[in-house]
Amino acid sequence: DDLKAFHSSDYIDFLLSWDQTAPGGKTFGNLKRSAAMRIREEDLEAGCEEYRLQYDSPPFPGLTTYCRYVAGGSLSAAAELIEDRADVAIWWDGGRHHAGRDHAAGFCYVNDVVLAVQKLRERFVRVLVVDIDIHHGDAVQSAFLYSPSVLTLSIHLNHPGFYPTSGSTSLSSRHALNFPLKPGAKSPTILNVWDRVVNFARTKFDPQAVVLVMGTDGMAGDGLLTKGQLDKSVERGEEGGIELDVRNDQSKRLPVLMLGGGGYTHHNVARANAVGTISAIVETAPEPTETLEALLAVNMDVPDHEFWELYGDNGWKLSVDDGHGTDENTKAENAPGISDDRSYLEKMWSKWEQEVKNVSQR
Repeated sequence: DDLKAFHSSDYIDFLLSWDQTAPGGKTFGNLKRSAAMRIREEDLEAGCEEYRLQYDSPPFPGLTTYCRYVAGGSLSAAAELIEDRADVAIWWDGGRHHAGRDHAAGFCYVNDVVLAVQKLRERFVRVLVVDIDIHHGDAVQSAFLYSPSVLTLSIHLNHPGFYPTSGSTSLSSRHALNFPLKPGAKSPTILNVWDRVVNFARTKFDPQAVVLVMGTDGMAGDGLLTKGQLDKSVERGEEGGIELDVRNDQSKRLPVLMLGGGGYTHHNVARANAVGTISAIVETAPEPTETLEALLAVNMDVPDHEFWELYGDNGWKLSVDDGHGTDENTKAENAPGISDDRSYLEKMWSKWEQEVKNVSQR
């Protein structure tokens, strides 16, 4: 029932039966007919095609358990915020923002982001979703496009043919703000957009809770090797500073749900998640005695562990430096989303202002 709060019943029933209809943990190509379930291979093939369990979202052994795990983590984290058991809740295995109501997409099988927002709405009137994954959060935007109670804001890569080829700054969009970046965006560019855009949205929309989708696939050195890659660092940039910035009004400590997202170089994902966790600890301490920068300055060495050798690419440090590529966003002709963001924001806000006020008065 939790999964069906957003996804269609037929799709979820198919996902939840997968582990039973794939005996022996074999992948679809080697499936044998399950006499106990009396499901023919043709039915499985038709279901995979209907629900798009193929290409970039193939079925795999343990899919049912995985879907429950991803969604359950985000829902449990949201419940911690609703019940006032935490100021910040983290589920780094969440952030699967491409899954649609009745299909998988982009390595995402269930949309835990949408499910978590719906859960948060049980208590919080207005929820702001901020997505800094390299890919546009298309399915989350679609889910709440006509809801004045949820504002989605995505800072992502804009490059010809880059998945999912959505996320423009069209003024025809409803409750969504999009800030597509050109290739090579480094931390100063992203933080520049962040400071103006997110602060504007936070002030105008006045959310009661915030969801951060913090995919790391835009980091320098990520395994997503594409000309369209962003080039940002992890230090006090992405995971280090953004969570703090969302909550820097100490008179109004917003509940924050921090989710993961994309990321193709596992040890860099771990770096980013570690820095993000440190930032949350610093921010939520009753009487913080150390700033995030001070903590990181002392504790940047990766401790010895089973996978320690992987971190030699950056001197066994938690940080990831900006890449060496050209930041195309620094060229004025390539950065309309940055240079004109105030005009774009004001125009979009003028369309929603009364709707949001009506929600606030309920």
